[in-house]
Amino acid sequence: MRTIANLPSEAAQALLARLKHEGIPAQILSCIDESGVDSSEIVVEDADHDRTCDVADAWDAERVAEAEKRATHRYPKCGSPRLEYVPHEKLEYICRCTDCGAEFVI
Repeated sequence: MRTIANLPSEAAQALLARLKHEGIPAQILSCIDESGVDSSEIVVEDADHDRTCDVADAWDAERVAEAEKRATHRYPKCGSPRLEYVPHEKLEYICRCTDCGAEFVI
């Protein structure tokens, strides 16, 4: 088994879902570092390592691109740049203003 990433639990769950979607078997191991911070280590079989790294790199690049996209948007009514994407049952995601709580589609 080889470690692919050590991430906060929420991010590790998202990456694990992506790996499973790609047909790559992986596991999450809970870790507590020296400072007491809980994180999750994602491990895969040695034979899947290279393919997993490619998928993880693409996943990370998508996260960075989304963060950059969010930084450029503002909620039109209150002007806040503090937006978050939240899952939606009909659309994949919608935006929510963390200042006023309004939800909208970009």
